[in-house]
Amino acid sequence: MINATEEEKKETPTFKSLGGKGGGDLKRYTLVLPDSTFQEIKSIAEKHGTTILDILKKFIILGLLVEKVDETPGSAMVLRTEGKPDERIVIV
Repeated sequence: MINATEEEKKETPTFKSLGGKGGGDLKRYTLVLPDSTFQEIKSIAEKHGTTILDILKKFIILGLLVEKVDETPGSAMVLRTEGKPDERIVIV
């Protein structure tokens, strides 16, 4: 960012390249979460016997899928729960 104030620099996300296996490129990003959100994610990870990192990766993949559906005309996300009518998920 050109002529960024110190406060703006703190808010600008930074990514660190981590050269991956086989020539791939990995990025590292530090994520700051409210404690309540972190505790909820931690609880989900414990319930499924996995790590917080794995849960966050799954959430990101799901978010990318939702974005793809949202950008595709005529597509919709549907929540289906046994014994209840289907609900269409609308992204605003």
